[in-house]
Amino acid sequence: KPHPPESLPVQITLNKKQLALGLEWSIAPTESEMRAESKRHPKAHRAVVRRSDQIWLGLYAEPYKGTVYAGALVVGLIEPNAVVCVQVSEDTYWMCAVLDGMPVAGYDKFVPAENARSLAMDWFAMFKQSSVIGGLNGAKRSLDDLMNALDEAIAKKEITAKQLASLRVAPQTTPVSSIALL
Repeated sequence: KPHPPESLPVQITLNKKQLALGLEWSIAPTESEMRAESKRHPKAHRAVVRRSDQIWLGLYAEPYKGTVYAGALVVGLIEPNAVVCVQVSEDTYWMCAVLDGMPVAGYDKFVPAENARSLAMDWFAMFKQSSVIGGLNGAKRSLDDLMNALDEAIAKKEITAKQLASLRVAPQTTPVSSIALL
């Protein structure tokens, strides 16, 4: 997987929340398969979410300080079906696809600006039920608007502290049993 250029913000801060972008997502049917995948990337941090009979594992190899949330999971909490296309630098966009609140494996990445619009159209054709989030024409809302909606939902107690904690990226030394169920 290509790493973003050094100058690229692989985390962005919106509404005082840090979002980790471009996680490498995989889906494992069992705890042991999830642990095996984690072990293949021992230095990466991870986000783990359990849903019905599957485990989503998002690996994040970049350093960070403080509390960082997996951007794709935050989007999924507010917009369960979305294609995100957000400019993060002059020549790079963060793109992500979310279905039923969960990131689609292989669809959380950085793309060159010149490819972003056509790729977004391709993804939107694939994920027809999705809303567009970001700066493209016809977008349902911007990422800022989405973060404002998250803050409102937290303030109204529609999203609990436990739900928010389940979106966090954590070092792999964190025992899996302590990671909240979504």
